[in-house]
Amino acid sequence: MAVAVKTILDQARHTLVDTEKTFWIEEELAGWYNAAILAVIAARPDAHAKQLVLNCVLGTLQQLPADALRLIRVLRNEGADKRSITEMDMALMDSSRPDWHSQAAPVGVAQHYIYDQRDPKNFYLYPAVAAATKVLISYSYVPPQITPAQVPTAQMPIDDVYYNPVLDYILFRGFSKVGKFVQGGDGRARMHLISFNEALGIKMQADQAMR
Repeated sequence: MAVAVKTILDQARHTLVDTEKTFWIEEELAGWYNAAILAVIAARPDAHAKQLVLNCVLGTLQQLPADALRLIRVLRNEGADKRSITEMDMALMDSSRPDWHSQAAPVGVAQHYIYDQRDPKNFYLYPAVAAATKVLISYSYVPPQITPAQVPTAQMPIDDVYYNPVLDYILFRGFSKVGKFVQGGDGRARMHLISFNEALGIKMQADQAMR
């Protein structure tokens, strides 16, 4: 069951000792909530992902959809042949087949994909594919941001397991704001930022251990 955004923000206000909304206006907390969701997805792209059949353009270079943050995986071909597409290292491709981008005869079935996280909105297919070749991809994407008016009815778009990291991020931002004026504020801000980072790191370690 998805967590209500109002539940998260009410808990944040309780911890910040501002249940009457006298110090942190609703726009601030809603903005910090939106930032928290993006921070979680940036650290864990699989937290908000979907699959899509992509119509490819001619050649090796392919572009992710406009709402994409980064590629998670190219899974398979989506034509009559649903052959799996495996990941290949860019350096290995460049050294073993220096001319792989200039293949003369594009094909309708891809064998490998190449992805460089320094160029997160693009990926490559090998061999070069014909226009309209279809592949199934998985990618992380940006959820719509909420406004203060949407807080009472909105739900967190990522899994409930990220409730605590989202709350910690909001509290980090809240205590950072008062750090210079409230005794211990800076320390509380650092504590919640550490909790946010540790929670995501621990989950990543647990996921890797289950593979």
